[in-house]
Parts: sequence; C-alpha cells; structure tokens
Amino acid sequence: MMYKILKRFEGYAENRIFEVGDEIEFSEVRAAEINSKLGDGYIEKLAETSDASVEQMSGDPE
Repeated sequence: MMYKILKRFEGYAENRIFEVGDEIEFSEVRAAEINSKLGDGYIEKLAETSDASVEQMSGDPE
C-alpha cells in the first residue's frame, strides 16, 4: 500500500527520516505499527488505483 506522509518523523525500522509529502510504500502491518507508536495523523493511505489521480488531473486547466 502507498501512504503519504503528513507529519515528519523518523522511521527506526527503515533507518531514515520521512518528510511531509513523501509517498512511501508500507505494508499494512508496518502502517499499523507507525499509527500505534506515533498516533493518528502521520500517514495517510493513498487510493489503491490510479483512478483518483486521473480524476484530479482531468480537472486541471492546460
């Protein structure tokens, strides 16, 4: 699953800093661990298909 980083945090399992706006692939288990340790509001699950991004792009004027 792809997740968007909403708040900066250090990922000890990954040994790196996650910055706001990064899009990272986490397993659902790892995402649950992050939410459990840090609380809600640090990561957000992105849509599973690209349909959502296509719909967003179709509204952009060129």
